[in-house]
Amino acid sequence: TRLPVILTNTPAGTSNRQGQHYGQLILTKKFQKYDYGIVENLKIYGQPTPPQYDLSKITAPLGLYVGDRDIYAKKEDTDQTAAEVSNLAVYRYIKGFSHLDVIWGIDAPSVVFNDILEQMGQY
Repeated sequence: TRLPVILTNTPAGTSNRQGQHYGQLILTKKFQKYDYGIVENLKIYGQPTPPQYDLSKITAPLGLYVGDRDIYAKKEDTDQTAAEVSNLAVYRYIKGFSHLDVIWGIDAPSVVFNDILEQMGQY
């Protein structure tokens, strides 16, 4: 019933470059900055390949909420991310949720939002 509303707002706030970057992450299996190619990488990053993001440097408490039906965030990938984050406050793997359910799902307020508000109250 909410699909017409969702489709008027999705995708939003994205660009071609962001889509290309996402594709690069999938192909390289590395969580790294955008790859401009060797010449531009040397100019921008001072090295031929883009540097990887160091998730252990995240100092703010971080919450990960992932649906088990999310085709974009596979469990093995989110498990790896969770293991690399130094200040992981919560990691919830939610049965029956897909990628947009954590935002648009009819159960999102009770399953996700209330938990996020509780977590925010702790910090």
